[in-house]
Amino acid sequence: MNLKKSIRRILIQETEGIDPFIRRRINLIKFEDMFDQGKIYMFYESDTPDEFKWKLVTATLENYLYYKDGIDIDMSDGKYDTVINNLIDHFDDKLESIYKSLKKDRGVDLQEEISSKEAYSEFDSIKTIVDGKRNIAFTTLDSPKSKIYVFLNGLKKIKVPSDDAVNYIIYRDGSEEMANELLQIANKYGGKLHYDASEEDSRRIGQILNYHPNEIEDYIRHNKNIKGDINESKFFRRRIPLGKIENLLRPNAEQTYYETESYDQFKYELTLKAVETVMYIEYDMGWEDLPEQEEIEFVTKVSDILEDKIKSLYNYYNKK
Repeated sequence: MNLKKSIRRILIQETEGIDPFIRRRINLIKFEDMFDQGKIYMFYESDTPDEFKWKLVTATLENYLYYKDGIDIDMSDGKYDTVINNLIDHFDDKLESIYKSLKKDRGVDLQEEISSKEAYSEFDSIKTIVDGKRNIAFTTLDSPKSKIYVFLNGLKKIKVPSDDAVNYIIYRDGSEEMANELLQIANKYGGKLHYDASEEDSRRIGQILNYHPNEIEDYIRHNKNIKGDINESKFFRRRIPLGKIENLLRPNAEQTYYETESYDQFKYELTLKAVETVMYIEYDMGWEDLPEQEEIEFVTKVSDILEDKIKSLYNYYNKK
């Protein structure tokens, strides 16, 4: 058997199982070369290696058929799922190598996604990077212990000023691209990872901070439900922007901590102080002038929205 026939036989064996319609139109070497065009975008759009492989092969197949033969096929209807799976199987080693390389370029090979509970305090937030659980954190650096910890572990930081605090993006070398993306999102909301961020931005924030996908979606749904409840509180909603309440949390946190006996009490009382301070300064209304039941409901809902900020303040004083 001559060399040309041998090569043809090998190629036929390698493409066995791939739909003949697709196989007749695909040069597998050129197809593989096209992975480079979409790999970075699909990496950021994917939460797992399997999702990355599926999205990259699907997009490459669509682009290959369109630019080579002018064939515009919608791969989302399920008709070509078997073809896509066969191509993934064929290129699995290559796809695995691309994913690991992208993961390495953007920091260490991470463990499973983290829960936000692992990063409530500023020190714990930074520790998740040192422990290899994620590459980026968004936190304050109020504690000398945290500042020293960042320095000793060779982490980088970006200062992110807001109207009531100075936050920092702490990140591992090699994660500059995602750190700057997070900075752009934070700057849209006054230097904060804001509870009022769009669903798209909230989801992207969670992905960059390597939170578990289910927890990200729960947070988005939770925020949407609470905002709907707050909109029903017409007396307070007309008078108090949530940003003003948030700005008053830090100045009142230390005194409230020493006046309360539990986290739940601290959470409610701190929010209550902020709400009543705004009402007094802006409208000269004391607590006796406010609708009691509506105030209780409003404060409870707002404290849920601002829980991440409240929890970090509580942990800061609780660990002093």
